[in-house]
Amino acid sequence: MKKSIVFFIIMTFGIITGMTTYSFALKKQYNAINRKDPFWDFEQKEVLNFSHIVMEGSNLVGFRIIRVADRRPGIALKKGIKEFVRYEVKDDTLFVKVDKKSTVATAAYRRSIPTKGIIFFEHLKNIAVHNTATSIEVKMKHPALAVSASGVSNIQFRTLKSNLQKLSIGLSNKTIASFQNFGKEIVLPELHISLQDSSSLDLKDVVAQKHTLKLLDKATIGMDANIWNAIEKEKCNLNNSMNPKTTLSTQE
Repeated sequence: MKKSIVFFIIMTFGIITGMTTYSFALKKQYNAINRKDPFWDFEQKEVLNFSHIVMEGSNLVGFRIIRVADRRPGIALKKGIKEFVRYEVKDDTLFVKVDKKSTVATAAYRRSIPTKGIIFFEHLKNIAVHNTATSIEVKMKHPALAVSASGVSNIQFRTLKSNLQKLSIGLSNKTIASFQNFGKEIVLPELHISLQDSSSLDLKDVVAQKHTLKLLDKATIGMDANIWNAIEKEKCNLNNSMNPKTTLSTQE
């Protein structure tokens, strides 16, 4: 038999053996993944301790900020985004920087950005973001949380079932924010809101026992009519903070 034929047979056998071995390895790796874990396709490398979050980066890269009982605090990322994300903890603050461009897009488009990163926290007091797309799932141990957002950020507040007593929200530039609790009423003992520039906040399904509202420039706020009727002007600073450009919108 010619050497070329023998070489070809050996090479073919080697390729088949290699592909079979690789296939078994992939299958073993696939079977080892716990797909009951809702975060199975995110990789968390280290435990980070912080009480404050400062984020800056692309509003095309969605992040979730969430407290989960069996998860240690830290940051988890999907493949393909790791090289764009830098983070560090300094002075009890987690700093996150996403090196991708942001865009001024429609509100509907910005709300549909897929989640590429997750920040797990244990205790959280303040969140400050600029040009980010973030959902904040507020299951808090601390009685108060302050959130500020600027640039073309998109913020969604979800599942406020907690002992959170006070929520403060400050929005500026072209930031949009909303509450999403799947049609269930969100009740907060205390809610403080400050909007300026062209920022917008949707308060649908939110009821607070105590409100303060400060709206400037072209800021807009939307709320259910029953919430608006429940706000007593003497408990708010509407008359002092509103100007002719401010818009208050109600929803049926």
